[in-house]
Amino acid sequence: MKDNRLNKLIVAAIIFAAIIIVGILTMHTPSLKYELTEQQTLAAIADSSAQISPEKAKEIQLAQNPTFIFVDLRNENEFAKGHLEGALNIPISRLLAKKSLEFIKQSAMEDKTLILYGADQSQVTSPWLLLKQMGFGNLCVLQGGYNGLTQNLTAAADSLPMQNFDAEVPRYKFGELGQGQAKTTAATASKNAPQQVVTKPKPKSKAATAGGC
Repeated sequence: MKDNRLNKLIVAAIIFAAIIIVGILTMHTPSLKYELTEQQTLAAIADSSAQISPEKAKEIQLAQNPTFIFVDLRNENEFAKGHLEGALNIPISRLLAKKSLEFIKQSAMEDKTLILYGADQSQVTSPWLLLKQMGFGNLCVLQGGYNGLTQNLTAAADSLPMQNFDAEVPRYKFGELGQGQAKTTAATASKNAPQQVVTKPKPKSKAATAGGC
């Protein structure tokens, strides 16, 4: 009886050990590793060159510089409603997918800089820092995000100087011209009017005094 129990315990121990060994042998090492030290991470956070201003982003768009690629980290619905021209949509939920990481690596090999943006800057800070810690150095962040850029462009359009037509000075002062013409007409009419002849009455002659010597 005791031997049966002992045999069962030995078999259970062997099975348990086998499971542990199989688990160790089949366990994969993490594919995502941090490449930066704490000091390097802090230096990356303090590096202002990793941020792209809205003005700089607009210049890149207008120049159609192929060395820069805008990456929209918002979800597909937000991307469909509006996005930067030429931007690629990689939602945050798929940022660490194999296909996404391969794209980031290939872009780095081709010396292309990825400009990450979301609805605002805070939405992109953590994903950017995570990729930075993984050793990707070809990443920048758009200041203010998509909302900040669109608001900046709207404010710039509203601040354009408008022509004030009410402030224009007329070339001719038609009121004064009318007054001058009226004066000239009155003077001409007065000059051409017939002159009134005034006839003075002739003085009466005195009658001769009557009588003689």
